[in-house]
Order: sequence, then C-alpha cells, then structure tokens
Amino acid sequence: MSSDDKMHSGRDEYQRDGENIRQNMYDVLDTSTTNNDQGNSHDLEGAKDKKKLFDVLVKNKDITKSAGQIKADRDAARKAGEKSDKLRILLVIYDNGSYMTWFPQGLGYIAAVLQQDGHEIELYNQDIHHYPDEHLQHFLDSRPKYDALCISVIGGYWQFQRLVGLSEAIERSNNRPTMYCIGGYGPTPEPEYFLQKTKADVCVMGEGEDTTRELFRALQRGESYQNITGLAYRDGNNVTINPARELIPADQLENLDRIPMPAYDIFPMEYY
Repeated sequence: MSSDDKMHSGRDEYQRDGENIRQNMYDVLDTSTTNNDQGNSHDLEGAKDKKKLFDVLVKNKDITKSAGQIKADRDAARKAGEKSDKLRILLVIYDNGSYMTWFPQGLGYIAAVLQQDGHEIELYNQDIHHYPDEHLQHFLDSRPKYDALCISVIGGYWQFQRLVGLSEAIERSNNRPTMYCIGGYGPTPEPEYFLQKTKADVCVMGEGEDTTRELFRALQRGESYQNITGLAYRDGNNVTINPARELIPADQLENLDRIPMPAYDIFPMEYY
C-alpha cells in the first residue's frame, strides 16, 4: 500500500495543518484586510443559491413552513422582544478532528432560544477553519468584549482536549467574556470537575433550552443563579450544583412550538 492510500485521521490533519494555520492566523485577524465576519461565521449570500433550507412539515397541521417563513417568524419574535440591554453572545463550535462534519444541533437550539429573547448571536467556527485553540484568544482580543461565550461538547477524550485548549485561550484573552458557559453531555455528569478544569463560570446540565433562557435573563438583570434548575456555577474555587431540571413532560413532546426550530439561518448550512 502506498503512502497515498493510507487512511488519515482528522487528528493527523489537525496536527499537520497546525503550524501553517499559526503562521497565517495573524493575517486573518488583520483589521486592514478582515471584515467583521472573516474567520468567524460565513457568507450566507452564496449559500442562498445552494440550499433550500428544510421545509418543516408541522405535525397535525395542514401547512408546511418553509425556511423563509421560519426565519421571518423568528425575526418578528426577536423584534417584538428586543431590548436595549440585549447581550452579545459568541457560540464556539469546536473542531471535531474529523473529515466528517456534524451540524451542532445543541447550539442550534440554544441560538434560536437566545434570539427569541432578543440577543445578538455570533459564531466562531473552529470546526470549519481548523484553527489551533490559541487562535480564539487572538480572535477575542481583536473584537469588542462579548457578554458571554458558550461551548457545548459531547463526551470523548478528543472533545475534552479541545474544550481545555479553548478554555485556556479564553482565560488568556484580555477580552475574556463576562460569562463563560459550558454545556453538553460531556460536562453534564461531572459539572464540578469540568468547571474547575476549564475555569468556566457556569455549566448547563441536561436539556439546555429552558435553563439557558433563565440563565441569560438572570445575567441581564444581575440576579443570582441559585434558583435556576439544571445549572452548576463557580464562585472562585467553590462550585454550586443546583438540582437537575426535569425533562420536557411527555404530554408536551407533541407540541413542536414549545421550543423554536434550530437557528439554521445563522449557520453555514452549505458546509454541514
């Protein structure tokens, strides 16, 4: 078997490309050549011609909601609830170290919930650009300070490495966001360990939509987190783990409007 025929893992690709990315990442962040979205989100204009976003058949109804209708409904809800004290929130999609790609379903739902409450959402796509973890530090330093930053990871050693590496970059930043939030079924079983290891401020445990909504309302109002179920939070070296949040009741599972559809419109769906 020739070397060209050998299988390469995503980890090989990550390590192989790491040095080249490091050499170029300062150019990426050069404000003279970079628009606000470079290295961050994506260009949706080109994507419009490539995709027909997920017409959603609404169960037990005689109508079909197109992606455009879903986006229009969300925009209307966002305008209706928009406040002058809206938060700027960065969602970080980590590099999964693989040639395969997965849509970050959890963060898609979280983005939609936060948009409903009128917050401004931005994406940092490490998964697309394969930036080294330290790139996030320079990204944060090159932009106005975010009110919050969120990362959601699944369980696994690779994912844990990425979470720790990204967390170290966040801590080194001169513009560390006011609140650093982690979640997903990686941290959920051991929130205290993950909070101590990452220096994150809060950990959302289990289903995150309702918990996240309450968390960011408390952040806006400067309120305590002690009564938010499904949340663990850190105060220095002390970690408080609140009671778990109950699952969505079975009698509400058929209600497709209980939580919004994922915010597909802000993600680069042509990539996923």
